[in-house]
Amino acid sequence: MTLIERAKAIILSPASEWPVIAAEPNDATGLYLRYAVPLAAASALASFIGLSMIGRMLGYAGGLGWALGSSVMGFIFSMISLFVIARLAAFLAPKFGGVADEGAALKLVIYANTPGWVASLFFIVPPLGFLALLGLWGIYVFWLGVGPLLHVPPEQKFTYVLALAAAAIVLNLIISALLN
Repeated sequence: MTLIERAKAIILSPASEWPVIAAEPNDATGLYLRYAVPLAAASALASFIGLSMIGRMLGYAGGLGWALGSSVMGFIFSMISLFVIARLAAFLAPKFGGVADEGAALKLVIYANTPGWVASLFFIVPPLGFLALLGLWGIYVFWLGVGPLLHVPPEQKFTYVLALAAAAIVLNLIISALLN
């Protein structure tokens, strides 16, 4: 399945796509190189273009160097965050009746980020940046994937997702502080 086909499937029909993903072998390197890096790079490129070229014409930008730095740091933050949150997802899963499968957790976290990466392409035109809120669909996509990938039972999913979200927010704040 190509990157575009997978992105389309995970965004438009996540409930039926998660079992397909769960059955695929865990290939962290391939998942990063063939899926996460291109989508995160496209997001960073859209941000750079929006901040530097189009944003400048519309009076939104803080300069070319700032736009480049912001985009590169966003990309780096994204890659680090995927790794850390996937490890955390695998660590927490058994505490909520699931399994500690780091490969499955990485697939869950990476594919659940798809709506956010795709929605962030709206940043290419700064006045449309608010449409990046469509990336919140990723929360629902993640919710649907917790059962098929980490086998968290339905009665524990809400608590698991809430605990992971809280921990992810704290970890993202820490990573962000370290990168700044």
